[in-house]
Amino acid sequence: MDRLSLPPRRSESISVTKDFSYPIDYAEYDTEEITRLIAFLDYIDAIGKGRIEPDPRELRNRHREFRSIVNNKTEEKRIDRSFEKLTGVSIYKTVRKYDD
Repeated sequence: MDRLSLPPRRSESISVTKDFSYPIDYAEYDTEEITRLIAFLDYIDAIGKGRIEPDPRELRNRHREFRSIVNNKTEEKRIDRSFEKLTGVSIYKTVRKYDD
């Protein structure tokens, strides 16, 4: 019987440093959408905590993408409230701060 081997580990593997779950209903989205939502939330967190200085155009585009994935105002607000409780950073306030 042939043995399956795992692919070699890549040195650029991603390590998860967050010790909380994202406030996303994972059953509602596919893997690509979840990945994009998490990337957006990480970006907002980095801006809110001063780790990066955002380009307003990029922030606007990422927020537009977030809204197109979630596509429900009530769900957007729920995610924002939960995310702010977890991180201390509000999506709405962050986007509004850098809106031209």
